[in-house]
Amino acid sequence: FVRNGNPAHPLDLRTERTAIDRHGRRFPVELAAATLHHDGTTSLHTFMHDITDRHLSRAQADEHAADVAAISEATATLARTAAPEEARGAIVRAAQAIAGAAFAALFEPDADGAGLRASSAVGAEVSSAVLPFDGPPSGAVRTYTGQAPIFSGDLERDARVTRRFVRPRMRSAYWVPVKRGETVRGVIVVGWNEPLQEISDRVARMMGLVAAEAAVAIERATLLDRLARMARTDDLTGLPNRRAWDQEIVREIARAKRRGAPLTVAMVDLDHFKAYNDARGHLAGDRLLKEAAGAWQTVLRETDMIARYGGEEFAIALPACDDQEAMVLIDRLRGVTPGGESCSAGIATWNGTEEPEDLLGRADRALYEAKRDGRNRTVLA
Repeated sequence: FVRNGNPAHPLDLRTERTAIDRHGRRFPVELAAATLHHDGTTSLHTFMHDITDRHLSRAQADEHAADVAAISEATATLARTAAPEEARGAIVRAAQAIAGAAFAALFEPDADGAGLRASSAVGAEVSSAVLPFDGPPSGAVRTYTGQAPIFSGDLERDARVTRRFVRPRMRSAYWVPVKRGETVRGVIVVGWNEPLQEISDRVARMMGLVAAEAAVAIERATLLDRLARMARTDDLTGLPNRRAWDQEIVREIARAKRRGAPLTVAMVDLDHFKAYNDARGHLAGDRLLKEAAGAWQTVLRETDMIARYGGEEFAIALPACDDQEAMVLIDRLRGVTPGGESCSAGIATWNGTEEPEDLLGRADRALYEAKRDGRNRTVLA
């Protein structure tokens, strides 16, 4: 370390390396080396110490940062979006990222209350079929009814889960209930393509946070769905309102064009409704509108749509129905008008090119022709 009586350049080195102990185990170490000049002699001092704990802490910090980022992204999406599907998508993406899973899905009760249906998924396509509450064993259903997480490290041998409801390549899965207060709103499942021995405390803890965010998302989505239905529903009769009709008739025309099938619309109006209101009062008039809407629905087919267009006027869409079939159907509808009252109707069949408002306009003009001709009749445009 001495050259020509002069000490060499000072050395100050710190680096990380991998060491091997006598059992062949590899572990991280930090090497430090420095030179010290004393009495004309320069000596080299080296130190080595095990930094396994430091590496673990660093890895845990990185994992925690990634977890916080995933939760933050999901929370930010929930805060800025008004679209329920986007909110659900943010939840399953966060679950997949936090768990390091190949697959994640959110299950919610279906409309009939018969089971659970996947409302969002990432990593694989999911079936639209319902996981029945009363049926073969399912991890999602067991988690929902038991209100507690379930882990399966080997789905092939786990008797609690039927392979019918498991993704083809999935070998391990973790189900977490989505709870709001004491109420279970759904289930989040994450799956891996390799068998796992256990779920780490970190994954269990973070999945609990994701489930809490999911509960908020589902509650918000339910509220938005309810508001959307209210905006499209007539308060008095419970039928679709004019806004809903304007949206649906566009779809019906597109469907008729695509299938090459006929589409007929009808405008129906209660006869002498103003006089009925004046004579019996508005409450009686409201009751007649509700009873008429209910009676008319019993005559229509499942594929038909009836909407309260305004006042005592109703619009009806009759898919795959030509003008002659529509005449028979609407005459039958007029025959069940309650309270000994009558109604008039105008019918028009789509000509293959006209816009929705033109089609409805022709039916409306036919309705007024029916009124001019004495009411209580159906006129074909």
